[in-house]
Amino acid sequence: MNPVSKESVRFGPGPAPRAAAMFSVLAIFTSAIFAQITPLENKLDQFAQHLYYPVGSKRLTVIGDSINATNTPNRMSAGYRDALHIRWNGWVVHADNGATDMGYMNAQNLKGFDFSTVWDPGEAFSGGQQRISPVRTRETVYLGLPTNGMLMSDAMLVSTSRFPAGDFFTSRPITARLITYQGPGVAQDFMLRGYRGSTLVRENVLYHRSWAPPQITSFDLDLGVVSGLPRVQIYESIAGVTPLNRWEPWRWIALGIRYRSDLVDGVQMSFISHGGWRTVDHLSQAKFTDIALREYYRQIGAPSHLIVWLGQNQTNEEANQLVAGVNTAYKANLRAVIDRHTQACIALNAPAPRVLLISQFKTGYDQPVHELMAQTMFEISQEDSLVSFFNLYQAAGGESFPVATYTTDGIHPNYDGSLFLAQLIDTAMQAVVHCTADFDASGFVDTVDLDGFMQAFEAGDPAADIDASEYVDTEDFDAYMQAFERGC
Repeated sequence: MNPVSKESVRFGPGPAPRAAAMFSVLAIFTSAIFAQITPLENKLDQFAQHLYYPVGSKRLTVIGDSINATNTPNRMSAGYRDALHIRWNGWVVHADNGATDMGYMNAQNLKGFDFSTVWDPGEAFSGGQQRISPVRTRETVYLGLPTNGMLMSDAMLVSTSRFPAGDFFTSRPITARLITYQGPGVAQDFMLRGYRGSTLVRENVLYHRSWAPPQITSFDLDLGVVSGLPRVQIYESIAGVTPLNRWEPWRWIALGIRYRSDLVDGVQMSFISHGGWRTVDHLSQAKFTDIALREYYRQIGAPSHLIVWLGQNQTNEEANQLVAGVNTAYKANLRAVIDRHTQACIALNAPAPRVLLISQFKTGYDQPVHELMAQTMFEISQEDSLVSFFNLYQAAGGESFPVATYTTDGIHPNYDGSLFLAQLIDTAMQAVVHCTADFDASGFVDTVDLDGFMQAFEAGDPAADIDASEYVDTEDFDAYMQAFERGC
């Protein structure tokens, strides 16, 4: 499926705008100019290369609103999974339990608990904590003392015919990382059981966390080299713990579980996306602190790649300016979102991530607003060497996007819509990447490629940074030689 060309985008009045104000003549004239100069993409190859031809484990996180949220089935998470021809080697199952076609993590025990609730970032827990995580968390509060061996949670990745481009479930080594929050009144010891399909591969593995300051923490469980979908069950254990060490009531706080095969070159997928969120929500310390973001990234792995897909929900300042043909506030806030996540990675001694800004497809705003949002993202990508841009508004047909066919309500994609949009992204990215061994991108792998790599490697040229570590070293040499021997 090819992206729609610039010439095929229909110009003209669209549906009634969300904002009450009418567009000024200047705004319409300005946006018409933007329509002529905003390209389909900018530096898309630099973002996509190490996702489509990964060396080691790359980590892709999507920053967005409800269009990319994981608490509802058939949103963009399903589209990425089923349409991107990426070799997946990891997936983070979030604790919100909504996208049950993807996977879920939920309190399964129906006996003995007071309540079990999913909290958005910034909401107050029963223990008083707030701002502890950038993703939804599930808190289950139990009454009285725990029962040894009680099932607390059942976390699985649900898929049968999914992950077509990179099935990491078939006889590959998988590690499950249970991600929890530890704080006052939170259970600190669990018994874990690991499955691959229906095969029990790890039984009664004790996890005990000695007292530490409140923080996001994790525990890794080896699920072996067995065919089958990964699954982890978490049971309460009071082995070696007396009731005097307990609080009443006591709680269990889960952020999710990460399934990954570190021995397979590939890409891990995760999301920080919430319904109704604007740029300023992703910037708000009242939603989640910088420490919470950094500690969460420590547990799932600092992202090597970020997709930032924001603009459907706007602040009053952003909306008023965009209607008037001005992008100052929207641009500054997008830039700040990128900077916040970049600083979290740098604080973990990880390289700054590559970023892809994706513009909104036609979702209710008038044409000039959509075009100005796309132009804003293009400008940021021109100003920052690590930022790329994809004009999804243009690729999806601009004003001709079939809203009734591909959305549930004019905004949120249905499954066919998520697949269609992801296919547009996939087609564009595949068109600009090349096989790692084809160093000169000629379409052939031969000694010219080997000579070209060797010259770049000896010169310390960034083009020889095969593993995208921001360093040219022997690991790049080994990675290229392996790729050259495999061919394309």
